[in-house]
Amino acid sequence: MFKLRDFRQQVLESDLRDLDLLETLKASDPTDKWISDFVHSDNPKFADKSKKERIRMALGAKYAAMRKENTEHINELKTDTLRSYAKAANKTIWPLMSKPGTSAEQEANMKKANKREAGITAALKKITKKS
Repeated sequence: MFKLRDFRQQVLESDLRDLDLLETLKASDPTDKWISDFVHSDNPKFADKSKKERIRMALGAKYAAMRKENTEHINELKTDTLRSYAKAANKTIWPLMSKPGTSAEQEANMKKANKREAGITAALKKITKKS
């Protein structure tokens, strides 16, 4: 027989499990919290990992978060997207460098232009590696 109380308890327990999955660690959290979370995790991706491997994974994730590394890398972009970026960014470099303004504004524009140039270089390297 269906009991509403049992159903509510099951829903509550599943909601709590979902909340556990949504827990995220911050780069500012202490390293021992990261290690504890990885070592005591019941996530299936850790099923075949030893304690030592989980600690290594925790440290790697912690340091990656500290460096603010993205999970999406430029490697994941299509070649056409990289070409499009390189072409569009190349068109904006000269106007940035020749834009009039105060010395502080010109310096900021040069920094932007240098970043764009570095981005174009990285994109072109990725395109040549994929080809």
